[in-house]
Amino acid sequence: MGRPSLRASFLSSAHLKTDYNIGQHQLFARYLYDHYTRNANRFNPNDILTMTGGEHFNWDSVAAGDTWVFGKWISNKRASYLDIKVTDTPSDPSVNYATLGITGISQGVDPGIPYFIGEGTSFTVDSQPLTETPHTSLEFSQDMIYAKGNHQISVGADYRHITFRENNRAGQTPH
Repeated sequence: MGRPSLRASFLSSAHLKTDYNIGQHQLFARYLYDHYTRNANRFNPNDILTMTGGEHFNWDSVAAGDTWVFGKWISNKRASYLDIKVTDTPSDPSVNYATLGITGISQGVDPGIPYFIGEGTSFTVDSQPLTETPHTSLEFSQDMIYAKGNHQISVGADYRHITFRENNRAGQTPH
């Protein structure tokens, strides 16, 4: 038996940021782009352990804010958005139970034997993408600080809306 072969991986990444002062305001903006792809390895005949699944991982994030100083008051406002999407891809769509010579098992929506594991690798006998996991997050915050001598009073509020959705082989998507 052979060992899994090396897979091609690709990473695209960028981080953009800016800060700007205008009057009593300090403004900032940030953007993060991080996309990673690891290709699946195709089936090498007579050596099933060479087959491995792939993955697409996308991370995009945007943030902006304003700090305003007016006399003894300080106001901080922030907004951010995060979008993450991970998609697992099948090892080799041409490989299924029949091509492996396995009989008496119904592949159905979720294969009867979903994973084979050996020598530090695993693969799935399935022709559909395994899982898609999007995650989004939206956040707003506002803080007010009043400073007087050695004392300060602060009050603030945060709003966060986080969404997790997972799509599986059965087409089920929670709402």
